[in-house]
Amino acid sequence: MKYLAYVAYKEQGSVGGAKIELSLMANLYEKSNKNKYKSVRDYVDRSNWFASSSRKNYKYPGDDYYAAAREVLNEGKRYIASDVVEHDCISDITSISTGSRTNRNDYIPGKTIIKNTYQSKYVFIGFAPNKGDPFGYITK
Repeated sequence: MKYLAYVAYKEQGSVGGAKIELSLMANLYEKSNKNKYKSVRDYVDRSNWFASSSRKNYKYPGDDYYAAAREVLNEGKRYIASDVVEHDCISDITSISTGSRTNRNDYIPGKTIIKNTYQSKYVFIGFAPNKGDPFGYITK
């Protein structure tokens, strides 16, 4: 639990962002990876979905992050819908349908289509707090 809190902290940099990131971890594991991985931690460690820099050099992230991990993963409180299974750092985004990928004001929840360097295409639902990453659900 502490390790997952650390990865979420490294990915988003705020407790609010970590709650969204932890929710994404659970969503990804539950949606398509329960048969391949034995736990959320195993998924985070071995899937290569999360940045390798976020998974290295573990240090306890603090009680607030640990509490966030317990709330999301033990108590089941999700901060995003279960179909939200995408997020990217801006540098991994190749284009958005509503303007410039680098202008956060051009991202419109429920309307903007994001394309990334991994060939994913998803509908933007919002940013994690404190200038965090954009999140969304897969579209065709």
